[in-house]
Amino acid sequence: MNSKYYVVLLVVVLLGAGVYFAYERYSSTPRQQACTMEALICPDGSAVGRTGPRCTFAPCPQVGPDVTADWLVATGTPGFTYRYPRELELKYVEPTEWPPTLKVRGIPFVCPEPRNIDGRAFCVTESKEGAAGSTYTQYVYSFAFAERTAFLTEAFRTPQCDNFSVSTAVECKQEQRDFSVDKFMAEVAGTVSPI
Repeated sequence: MNSKYYVVLLVVVLLGAGVYFAYERYSSTPRQQACTMEALICPDGSAVGRTGPRCTFAPCPQVGPDVTADWLVATGTPGFTYRYPRELELKYVEPTEWPPTLKVRGIPFVCPEPRNIDGRAFCVTESKEGAAGSTYTQYVYSFAFAERTAFLTEAFRTPQCDNFSVSTAVECKQEQRDFSVDKFMAEVAGTVSPI
């Protein structure tokens, strides 16, 4: 009697184990992948971790009003849009290639010395030249986007402030100090989205 009991118990255990392993192997239910314990520092100082089936960073909390809400929409590389302001409303910093241009390439983002701007890593290259009392600087900000690399380009002309009268020179220098190309390009980069 005891041997029949053990045989039945063994068959039930083996059958249960077989059903469990078959379910695990052939189930079409997606399993949650364990994400790495990295954190992205958001502009407000908070941190978000990786989440979801693709382990992407959770979105940062929105801080204050969206300054890009009334910006114009442009298409960069086909399939991607971005937003930019109608004009910068500056007197002593003038964009020369308006609007900024966007190109998205199907290559992974690699940057030996990234610059962290508002919680996002950018590779920044600058090329300068001077002409007729002004400096022309072209900026290329590359950053990771949708497992690709996006390149955002703009050039700015800045006059030599010392060529103006004293009061105008002070105003010119102050505006050029206050305008952050990093902040502006990071705001534009934050609006890039696939169509």
